[in-house]
Parts: sequence; structure tokens; C-alpha cells
Amino acid sequence: MADPSPLSEVTTVGIATAVASEINTPVAGTVWSQTGFVCARKWLPVYTAFELETLRIAVIAVSEEDERISRKHVARKHMVELWVQKSVPPKPADYESLVDAYAAFVFQLKDYWIAKNRVLAAYPKVNPLMAKVRANVSPKDLDEKQMYVGVVELTFKETTEQ
Repeated sequence: MADPSPLSEVTTVGIATAVASEINTPVAGTVWSQTGFVCARKWLPVYTAFELETLRIAVIAVSEEDERISRKHVARKHMVELWVQKSVPPKPADYESLVDAYAAFVFQLKDYWIAKNRVLAAYPKVNPLMAKVRANVSPKDLDEKQMYVGVVELTFKETTEQ
């Protein structure tokens, strides 16, 4: 029996890499509410205190799910997460407006991917299916670590023919 061949050349790691690239260089006309951030594909969103002086976005390949939708077609969902992190001053009075700005940026990232007719530049046949802010501001991280954390879940869908 022959080894199974891949259903698609597109992988979730490839999607995560393309998402990071597009965040760094978005479609024309996009103006991010935050600038000077560092965005990269990673497996673990862990940074040093020095690194967190700069706003960080880790793009993580989370999972891949296939579903047969007909005899000849398979729908593949690629799940990716964006972890947005930044250190903040230790006193709430000093970080409230910063957290407001970072939270707004997290929602802007979510909205970017679900916008009408959006396609992933590197993979035009892979469409955004769902974008969701799963976590936006962890009180524990703010209090104990003086760190803002926001997480956006993205799901992309492609349909392949066998």
C-alpha cells in the first residue's frame, strides 16, 4: 500500500508564518493603532523582561483539522493564535490608558482578518473563517507580572480536491 500523500501543500505552520508576515506588512491602506512592535511565528510566547519593553506578537500554529465534505473534497481548518504581550508600569493608575490602547490593538488585529473579502496574501485560496478575541487583559498577569496579554484566535479554511 502506498504512503498517503498530503491533502495540500498548505500547512498550519505555513499559515502562521504568512500571518506574521502580513501583520508586519499589511495590505495597502492598513494603519495599525500600535507601531514599533515585533511580530514573529513562535511555538512558545515567552520573552525576557527586556524583550517585553517592546510590544510582542507571537503567531502560534495551534492545530489543523480535516473534514471530508464530499467524495472528492476535503475541507481543512488551520487554527492560529496571536499572543500580544507587553510589560506595563506596576501601578494601575499608570497603566490603564496603555492597556486600553493594547486592547484596542488586539481587536483591530481580529477585525483585520475577518474583514470583507480578506484573503491571506501568501495563500489566496485559504480564507479566514473565524476570528475571536479569546483573552484580553489577564488581571493576574497585570497584577503579578506587570504584563499585558491579549490572545486572538484565527481559523483559516481551505478546500482541496483529491
